[in-house]
Amino acid sequence: MKQILASVFSIHNGNMGEEVLHQQDRIVRKFLPDGWTFTQFFQPFGGEPHAIGMSRCVQMCETDIIIFLDTDCIPLSDVAFPYLFDSAQQGWLAGIIQRANHLQNNQHIYVSSACMAFSKQKYVSLGSPAFFTTERGDTGEELTYAWEKDDPNSVHMIRPTCSDNLIWDLDSGARKYGHNTTYGNLFFHAWQGRTPVQQAAFINKCKQIV
Repeated sequence: MKQILASVFSIHNGNMGEEVLHQQDRIVRKFLPDGWTFTQFFQPFGGEPHAIGMSRCVQMCETDIIIFLDTDCIPLSDVAFPYLFDSAQQGWLAGIIQRANHLQNNQHIYVSSACMAFSKQKYVSLGSPAFFTTERGDTGEELTYAWEKDDPNSVHMIRPTCSDNLIWDLDSGARKYGHNTTYGNLFFHAWQGRTPVQQAAFINKCKQIV
């Protein structure tokens, strides 16, 4: 039987620290299915925006299914990546939920670029929406708008299971999330991983998993 493949990309710009990159690589590869690829894609700090890096990863991706992870985001079990793969293979946009609280966009929630999976074929069929920030969306949020317009039921968001603090609104202020959030017991995202405190928290989480 032919091996089914997927590609996982994590974009960094050199300001996360070697230990963060090492720990993410170790955890991702611990749970990476056989035949999949994982690339920590370097994009120089102070250069092009994160959205450009995401577009380049899509262009260089050799598989239909592509998964993005922020550098401070990791899977927590053997079922995390297969869950995203199965969702993307059905044409869904899947990943962790986020809300851009700094934007006045009717409290829109979306699949975060911090942990996102989709089919390139479906992405192209929807017009290859750009990953750039817009007046109504943060990085990657336009993909959720595109998928919702095509089929509102094709967007699957993994919700928080627990967080160290509850400082950001999620659903109309009724639900909140914050630093070091676990999503559906599938993924962990430290958030604001550029800060030394969050880098330390991420490294400690990785060591606990090992």
